[in-house]
Amino acid sequence: MIPLVVCLCPVFNEVDYVERTLKGFVEQETTFPFVVVVHDDASTDGSDKVIMQYARRYPDIIRAVIEPSGSNMYSKGLLGKKLRELLGEYDCKYVAKCEGDDFWINKKKLQMQVEYMESHPECVMCYTDCHVGDSNGRITKKNFIKRTGKIPQCFEDHLLTAGYIAPPTWLIKSEIYKTLGPYKGLSDASLAMALDLFQLGDVHYIDEATAVYTNRQGGLSSPKSIGQQWKYERGVFDTQLYIANKYGCGSELISRLKIQEYAQLMFMAIEVGDKKFVAEAETFFVSQGLDMQWFIAKCREYVGYHQKYNTVSGSWAYRIGRKLLYPIKNIRR
Repeated sequence: MIPLVVCLCPVFNEVDYVERTLKGFVEQETTFPFVVVVHDDASTDGSDKVIMQYARRYPDIIRAVIEPSGSNMYSKGLLGKKLRELLGEYDCKYVAKCEGDDFWINKKKLQMQVEYMESHPECVMCYTDCHVGDSNGRITKKNFIKRTGKIPQCFEDHLLTAGYIAPPTWLIKSEIYKTLGPYKGLSDASLAMALDLFQLGDVHYIDEATAVYTNRQGGLSSPKSIGQQWKYERGVFDTQLYIANKYGCGSELISRLKIQEYAQLMFMAIEVGDKKFVAEAETFFVSQGLDMQWFIAKCREYVGYHQKYNTVSGSWAYRIGRKLLYPIKNIRR
């Protein structure tokens, strides 16, 4: 039977997460056939064994593709191509996405989205709200999109806000999905893909959480160090500019984007010492007739104070002083 939906699930060394991901797939309640292509990218932690157990138990739903040891597609820059090849084996109408550490929590996720898209042929993608969870599966933020208030209504909205719309909640028309990308060189491929979809047709949001995005500390979207965080945030800005230029956005929209992002990223740029970015921002502000020197000076002043405070608060003398003053604080209370 030809599946109406194919879900692509890339996995690499996610043995602690992948079983709950697979459970979310097989618990889906639909009136149509669907298939989940689980691609294990030469994991070394036993993820492949869990996947194969589910593939044997649910052969009509789980299709396992296990790369041999030492043949990691991602490290070769071939993962995207491989997933497209696997999708090409199916004549499906819709494509879903869910990585091996995220998971679905609504048994009607696919049914609900397909019903909407079947009755709205102009819709190219339907996505939903999501929860954010930690590495142990505990939900740390409920209804993430609704709480942020960043629910884009159009391409321009999403370009300017660059809010997170979670890929594990997406359902995309297959004929459209196959035309997207590649996104090599972009640090936020999901943002670029979402912006492409907003350009290609209607995008619909369902105000209900259907998935949990796992926020693994040190990952791309939750970096540990300020340097990693800066690299990620700068990468998002570069992605926004790339897409804006790709679609020939007018100078007014691009100027709005740059004013917003240069101002928002100034603190971090000064903190990590990215002098090139600061100079670039200063030159742009001048070209727009904006006197932002006072703002940049205040940013430098604040960052300087912040860095001095961190140096002092991290010192041995400061920590000893706090301990010595602790009894006095208790007396004052």
